[in-house]
Amino acid sequence: TRAIAAFKALITDYPGGEYADNSQYWIGEAYKVNQDLEDAKDAFLKVVMNYAGSPKVADALLKLGYIEFEQNNMAKASDYLTQVTVAHPDTTAAHLASKKLLQMSEMQR
Repeated sequence: TRAIAAFKALITDYPGGEYADNSQYWIGEAYKVNQDLEDAKDAFLKVVMNYAGSPKVADALLKLGYIEFEQNNMAKASDYLTQVTVAHPDTTAAHLASKKLLQMSEMQR
């Protein structure tokens, strides 16, 4: 929780700073580690919505897909994971999203 406070303070103090997108992403990661999945989703969505040009967007979409998968929301998980593969091809996040989509399709058989 200290990490979350520190990252939030960095965003508050430097909203347009070069590390604001990373800070927002790591807020999501910290919430996810603490199993606060709703706040994690909110944090990752802020990366997507507020930092559209950031390389962290692909990672945030991937994490959103993983969280929806964990919460058994397969349609939403598939949507997020597909967004990663389509909008951010040739990234590690896209590769991981493809693997998760394949796993999901095998589960449906």
